[in-house]
Amino acid sequence: KIPIPHSMEGTSFAPLLIDAEQKWKTAAFSQFHRYPRVTPDGRDYMGLSIVTSRYHYVEWRTWNDTDKTVGTLSAVELYDLQSDPSENTNVAELNSNKMVIDDLSKQLHRGWRAATPAR
Repeated sequence: KIPIPHSMEGTSFAPLLIDAEQKWKTAAFSQFHRYPRVTPDGRDYMGLSIVTSRYHYVEWRTWNDTDKTVGTLSAVELYDLQSDPSENTNVAELNSNKMVIDDLSKQLHRGWRAATPAR
């Protein structure tokens, strides 16, 4: 058996092709470099992202390309997909979204495995 690289982990959605009504993941996760990779402040940033049925939340963290590690939080983005499906307005700065951000950040750091239904 060939091991799957860490960057390619996930869950096959083939079961959904058989039964589209079954319980499935509560969120999708992604990780991506900011482009251009090194910003004007000379730092490299990594975006860590979670998308739920209602929100898209992104944390921008410093990135060490030498040892491939994420570091300190630099900025966040939050988009309410119900009222802004095109993601034009970052609402992360609104005080009314503090609890949403706290919850999404916890979900993001628990990882994709925690978002899968119990089997």
